[in-house]
Amino acid sequence: LIDQQGWINAFLYHTANPTYGPIPPSPPSPLVSASVTTINPYPFSVSAAKSILASHGWKVAPGGTSTCENPSLCGTGITKGEGISFTIDYASGIVALKNEMDDLAAQASKIGINISLTTHPFATVIGTAVACQPSQPTCKWQSENWGAGWIYGPSYLPTGEQLFAPGAVANYQSYSDPSTTQLIQAVTTTPGSQALDAYAENVERNVPVVFAPTSIGTYAGDAGVLVAKNLGGYAANALGMMNPEDWYFTK
Repeated sequence: LIDQQGWINAFLYHTANPTYGPIPPSPPSPLVSASVTTINPYPFSVSAAKSILASHGWKVAPGGTSTCENPSLCGTGITKGEGISFTIDYASGIVALKNEMDDLAAQASKIGINISLTTHPFATVIGTAVACQPSQPTCKWQSENWGAGWIYGPSYLPTGEQLFAPGAVANYQSYSDPSTTQLIQAVTTTPGSQALDAYAENVERNVPVVFAPTSIGTYAGDAGVLVAKNLGGYAANALGMMNPEDWYFTK
């Protein structure tokens, strides 16, 4: 239900690249296959999303609330008649991010998924999204969108142990999957691109986080960089470094 290309065209003024997994497709790298990073395993399609819901035991109610008809297919812990609703809290003050979240909620409503949107300052969003166990008071949050990405510092090799390994420093969603963990261990000890390809494909299909476009010139996922025509010496930097000492004005 995430129309990445549509978001790029409508909200980001063509200044972003679609990102379908933990390794962005641009700039291309010999460390990972382009066939892995450039193919979307879940292309935007409302009709396909509707079919997936129906095949997993849900009674789809476009514009209403889809409900579980077959608990054995709907998912662990879901009861018959239970509806689909989620809350997404996102960082305030970013126009493109607001537009993206509004569009996601609108697309979801077409197949009976109710998304309630809330917004808070950036610091509140990242302070809410903390690793936790369901029984803990800090685990009441459902989805937090801080409006930016990840730069894999300080090593900058996108191997994933900081993000998706159990107990990792940035595994805020407490994600734990044995196959992903095994592939992370392999990619940190095995030379060549094969292990990194396998890890990237695994995360793309398991979607421990929701992937969104990556803006050109900054690691922030939902904010591009506007540069005045008379400003010289500026160069886009993937790490978000500005280097104003190199800037100058032209006539």
